[in-house]
Parts: sequence; structure tokens; C-alpha cells
Amino acid sequence: MTPPPGLVYLPELCTPDEERAVLAWLAASSAWQQVRFRGQLARRRVLSFGSRYLTQGRRVEPAPPLPPELSGLRDRMVDAACAKLGAELALAGRRPADFALCSVLHYAPGAGIGWHTDNAIFGPTVLALSLGAPARLQLRPGGPPSGALFELALAPRSLFVLAGEARATWKHRLCPVAQERYSVTIRC
Repeated sequence: MTPPPGLVYLPELCTPDEERAVLAWLAASSAWQQVRFRGQLARRRVLSFGSRYLTQGRRVEPAPPLPPELSGLRDRMVDAACAKLGAELALAGRRPADFALCSVLHYAPGAGIGWHTDNAIFGPTVLALSLGAPARLQLRPGGPPSGALFELALAPRSLFVLAGEARATWKHRLCPVAQERYSVTIRC
């Protein structure tokens, strides 16, 4: 199956040294929170910046601003999305600085995330940087499952972007990981 329009994959967005520095900074954080989904504890933890989305009640609450340790990566992620998709599609009327909401997810071995489309309140573009272990991202057209599936191997330090049709009408999931993985996801 061909990738959905608006999906971009870029390997090696950052260097191994940058990855190690960010992973060390994340490991030292005391602000990790357990993720609750449908009343259950998920097998992943989250750090939130800009805003925190609470799946219980589907509401947003304030969170600390994006720290300097992540703002440089955010700028590089947005620049890369604009270079590959064009600023009109990648930004969809927003400014690069509008991408100030960040969720850092920590996936323990065996953890993943099921089929979903990110809530529309987070804007037209989702950018995610993979750190740590490799992972498998699967995408399928929205609506009832049809068997059509596109799979993307996410290497450490790689970026994937969901914009346009890939963001609006496709669902995605992250298959359970074999080793510890982090995802730095940026949205509006």
C-alpha cells in the first residue's frame, strides 16, 4: 500500500550525541505522569509542555512551557516538515512558534498505543521524533477497518509528520516496542 498523502518520514533528524543528551535529560525528570486511558493505567508515561491533554473527560489543562532542551528540536522538526511538505501544508496557517505543545511519551518494553487519530483541537499537523529503540508505526484509512494498512519502520532519531489527509482521515497506531522508546510529539 502507498503512504497516505501528508505523511513524511525523515531519518536522522538529530545526531546520536543529541539523542543521548535529550534521553539523559528526560531520565532525570521528576515530572513524569502515568497515562490513564478509559479508566486504566496505560503502559506508558508522559511529560507535557504547553498543555496537557487528559483523555479522561477529553480536556486540556495548562502545563509548563516548552523547555530549552526541547525547543531547538521543535524548531528543527517544524523546519523539516516545511521543507518536505511545503510551509502551506505543514503549517496550515500557523506560525512555527504556534507548535508549542509537546507530549513526551515513554514506552516501556511491550508498550504501544492503539488505533487513534489525534484530537483535532491540536491543530492540522502532528510531528513526532522517535528516540531510543526502533518502533513500527501503522496507518490505515479511517472508518471501519478494511484490511488496508501502511507500515513504517521508525528508526531512532527519525521524524514522522502527519499533515493533510494523513492527519485528518487516517488512523495510526504504534505497535508494542521490544525496548525502551521515547516519542517527542509536537502540536499546535
